[in-house]
Amino acid sequence: MTNYDPTENPWNLDPPPEWVQRQLAVYDDQLVLLPGITEPLYRLARRSHVKLVPLVQGGEVQRMIRLGVVPVTSIKNYPNWFELFQWLKDHDIWTNGGWEKVADQLDEADQRQSLDTDDRQLDDLGHLAAEAWFAKQLRAGEVTFVQGVTPASSVPEPASRPAAPDHAE
Repeated sequence: MTNYDPTENPWNLDPPPEWVQRQLAVYDDQLVLLPGITEPLYRLARRSHVKLVPLVQGGEVQRMIRLGVVPVTSIKNYPNWFELFQWLKDHDIWTNGGWEKVADQLDEADQRQSLDTDDRQLDDLGHLAAEAWFAKQLRAGEVTFVQGVTPASSVPEPASRPAAPDHAE
């Protein structure tokens, strides 16, 4: 099997360009492109060495099991093939170190997000506590709040432009 299998193509999708098939084989020879059976799109799948048993009859799943592949993603009709390779670089588990490394990276990201959320909540609670303390002092008469009164400035306003020199003698 090559990395494109056009045997079942009810939507008459054009095969991917030759350069895409070559580049896909260079990128990862375990990836396979298939035309969709139930929808007019391409399916990207990975060859699997595990023997799978179909739980449903017919359609995409049974074909993938028969071919010995597992689904990776779906690709819309008339795709930008360059985006596919960028997507693979960003999302392919095997390229990013395998499932254990990716799981560790995801756990780290979740932990960082949780710590950031905790810091923001702690900061918000600090502001709320300060506002509550000030409100309690206002109610108890310990402080007063005067709005709209600003002290007069004793500094003179600067002139808008310098005075002309006096040349009269």
